[in-house]
Amino acid sequence: MELVRYKKYYGYYRMTCDEFIKYVKENKSLFIHYCEIIIANDGTVLLPKNCGHIMMLQSLEEEVQKEKIECYDELTEQLSCTDAIAVWYEFSICYNKKSLGAETLRTFQKIQDEKIISGNLFEKEKR
Repeated sequence: MELVRYKKYYGYYRMTCDEFIKYVKENKSLFIHYCEIIIANDGTVLLPKNCGHIMMLQSLEEEVQKEKIECYDELTEQLSCTDAIAVWYEFSICYNKKSLGAETLRTFQKIQDEKIISGNLFEKEKR
């Protein structure tokens, strides 16, 4: 499966949870003990295109709010603005579990159930 069929934004591709799971199954060699995605507040999966979580969250933050928030801990601040989950293979973080929407949590659980990720979800607090 080629990524061109997914909606392309600056730095990442956006797809539904089911599309992402299908993509992983069709490209297993890319996901052996590796996963780096963002689960957005609407439950969609953001797959990086040669970039990391900070760039994807910056793009997502621009969708959520127009003003740029300055903070010494960029990932924490952006997670708090977007109610997203930053996902790696061994662990995942969010700003506040209670603020996550049902679709976001459902997507996280589905990806975890498919054994695409092995870690749990942690809250990232400001220092």
